[in-house]
Amino acid sequence: KTIFPNPQNGPARFLGTTYYVDFPQLRLIALDTDGMHRISDYTQVAFWLKNILRDAGKKFTIVMMHHPVYSSAQGRSNPLMWLAFHSAMREADVVFSGHDHNYARRTEHYKARFWKKEEPTIFIGTNASIKKYAVKAKNKYEASLSGEAVYEYIFVTKNTLQITTYTVCSGEWIDMVEIIR
Repeated sequence: KTIFPNPQNGPARFLGTTYYVDFPQLRLIALDTDGMHRISDYTQVAFWLKNILRDAGKKFTIVMMHHPVYSSAQGRSNPLMWLAFHSAMREADVVFSGHDHNYARRTEHYKARFWKKEEPTIFIGTNASIKKYAVKAKNKYEASLSGEAVYEYIFVTKNTLQITTYTVCSGEWIDMVEIIR
């Protein structure tokens, strides 16, 4: 936050590191999971996140965070992330995370009668680093890849959010997911 003038619309302890940016059809939310050290940090950010996601209206919502809610690498689970955020993430369309140094896409279907949003939430663990960890339990994911750095291309229209994943080195197409409203 000392280098980039990020928005100051996040929770009090995380101004400039946890925030959202609104585009015409998209709300992009950044969470500073590296800065959370106390249970009260997780609680404060989770409460803020749930309200920000619900307040997005008809916009598509993408959450970006370092630590995943659902870890895809062996020995990398983050129980506090899951406890704090799995409920709030039910309101998001897509959740991007890093930390596990692989690519894994997982879709979670939640019971709509308890939540405002009826569509599933897509969790994407991604990696552009030179570090690489194997994907554990590959059967939990619709798509996964170990040993390659990847990047995503996000395309948003009024009714569509499309995310396409490519390898960094060769530009090879790996995965594509599309949400249509």
